[in-house]
Amino acid sequence: LTLGAAVDAPARDTTVSQAPTRPAAWAVEAAGRLSVREQIGQLVLGAFEGVRAPSSVNSALRRDRLSGVILFGPNVASSAQVRRLTRSLQDAGSGSALISVDQEGGIVRRIPFAAPREGQPAQGSATRVRRIAGHSARDLSSLGINVNFAPVADVPSGPGSDILPRAYAGGPTAIAGKVAAAIRGYRAEGVAATAKHFPGLGAALRTQMMRPWGSDAPRRSCAATTCCRSARQSRHECRSSWSPTRATRPWTLNGLPANRGA
Repeated sequence: LTLGAAVDAPARDTTVSQAPTRPAAWAVEAAGRLSVREQIGQLVLGAFEGVRAPSSVNSALRRDRLSGVILFGPNVASSAQVRRLTRSLQDAGSGSALISVDQEGGIVRRIPFAAPREGQPAQGSATRVRRIAGHSARDLSSLGINVNFAPVADVPSGPGSDILPRAYAGGPTAIAGKVAAAIRGYRAEGVAATAKHFPGLGAALRTQMMRPWGSDAPRRSCAATTCCRSARQSRHECRSSWSPTRATRPWTLNGLPANRGA
């Protein structure tokens, strides 16, 4: 699983506070108006092949069986085509569909004509990171995309770390500040961001054999943890959410099974 957290403050403190255990009254009331199928649908994003949404996806959106979709490379042909696609999805979802994409920059960039072009390691200071995120949000918003599964919040443990090509440069505190800056940049332009954490990948080497990740990963492997603590300490909001399950694809290393992050 990929853990995501929306953060709104730079990291300065490591105090942990208890998150509220009861949902807000308005959320309880809204959920009470939905059937069980509809409630489950609010937790699910769909995916499909091709540049047009199939009737099954549109039907699921109309019946509240999906909260939205995630777009990948095969769904993207041109800016005009993406706008037509997202308009049709919003029509099916009565204007409330979550239309998401992985647009980190660098090697993970589903929309080739949208920012950011640079990967996170090359995005520089927190100030520049926020500016880049704002540019990306404007590009995505103009295409009808309202959720970005970025930025990556992991802290690479060394030069051989699997997540190194996708993570910000620096140590935990510097990366936490950049993650918070990126989220502010996206939020300011009306696009929801996700601070992504791949449990264990901060410490996993690219040449590691397939094995469970996370059980022996250092606690500092996710900058979002530091961010969230600081966010609560400074009375800013910190919301945690699970993004769709991270699939892993098997590959081989010298003829033996190995694993790398998707």
